[in-house]
Amino acid sequence: MNIPNRLVGMFTYEQAVRDIEANLKAGNPVIVKTHNRKVNGIQMANAHHAMVLIAMDSEGYVTAIDPFYGKVNYAHASHNTFHMTLSDLVKNHMLSNQKEWNGPYTSGTATQGGYILVGTP
Repeated sequence: MNIPNRLVGMFTYEQAVRDIEANLKAGNPVIVKTHNRKVNGIQMANAHHAMVLIAMDSEGYVTAIDPFYGKVNYAHASHNTFHMTLSDLVKNHMLSNQKEWNGPYTSGTATQGGYILVGTP
């Protein structure tokens, strides 16, 4: 099965929010890479990590699955659940690549960020 997808490594805050919101509203998941910094008591991972966004409500709050624990809206490094808007997630927990990279995950510290729009060519 060939599922269309688009990897976005370098992005602006506005672009990421627009892309991810549109994909979620179309009913498609988004895989986001998160960093290891603790912000407002939430630390998504001890190292760089990926989460799957599956939905967003009318107020902009996202539903995310942490594949490490298989839990919904769970930050496995800080061991707590979160209720977070897409805007907060992009601004506080995601990184844009420092250089363009089209590989499947990472190629050193300059390419630790990005997201994958599943269902979008």
